[in-house]
Amino acid sequence: LPADHAWRWDQSKYRFQLAEKRFQIEDVMAEVDRLIAWATRLGDDDRIAEVAVMAAKIVGDSGDLDASHRLLAQARQRSQHRPSVLARALAIEARLHKNRGDLDRAERAAAEAIEIETQQDNPVRVASNQQSLADVRLAQGRIQEALNLLDHAISIADKQGEVSSKAMMVNSQGEVFRADGRLDEALKAYEEARDLGLQLENTFTVAMTSCNVGLVLLAMER
Repeated sequence: LPADHAWRWDQSKYRFQLAEKRFQIEDVMAEVDRLIAWATRLGDDDRIAEVAVMAAKIVGDSGDLDASHRLLAQARQRSQHRPSVLARALAIEARLHKNRGDLDRAERAAAEAIEIETQQDNPVRVASNQQSLADVRLAQGRIQEALNLLDHAISIADKQGEVSSKAMMVNSQGEVFRADGRLDEALKAYEEARDLGLQLENTFTVAMTSCNVGLVLLAMER
């Protein structure tokens, strides 16, 4: 390998991150191919798995679920000794399966991710995966189980000082309440999530939660 291989790896990773921020999927995949080829030359399964997981999330968000599943399969194959990477792959798989309507597989993936992150003593990711599992429970019509999961996730976020995560979880509570026709509780949750977004000066969270507040008020005919 060239003497500057570490520098070349970092440069390609920076290009990957820049393309991700710009949501330039073709550029993302070009850098993924370079990074995986480079990691393969290094014989570094950990790096291959890490890159595959990062790329799978971006590609899945872009709507190419098949490509995302292929990347996740590669990550799982290479992450036998990296539980944290495997858990991240499972978390993304849960989202992909839910988006495809395969709720049983989504449930299994989210539950397995929670189990691994619990064993790794990573409470923040446990809470994130509980939120994902709550989304699956909502899609299954299991309202109270979804609310129980979100209550626990919010409690973890509070203890860990994860205000941004809490905002998204409280917003998810609003989604569950709204789906169950409990509009007063939904409004309260959305307003709390909006207030957290304002506290963080996070324009995306504020815009999303404000929209949800408006939808509930419309449904309440206020």
